[in-house]
Amino acid sequence: MNLVASPDPGWAWLGSLLTTVFFFTFLGWTWWAFAPSRRAQHEAVGRMPLDEEDSP
Repeated sequence: MNLVASPDPGWAWLGSLLTTVFFFTFLGWTWWAFAPSRRAQHEAVGRMPLDEEDSP
């Protein structure tokens, strides 16, 4: 018994295509965020709250 109404099977390829596109977008975004070339920037941003001189 199918409890979920499935869309027209002719459009099933669209779901697969979008899943694939979003998966590779996620992988690219993750690689961009954690690339070794960005390590210095991450370190600097992580130190920002500790470097503020006029904090209460």
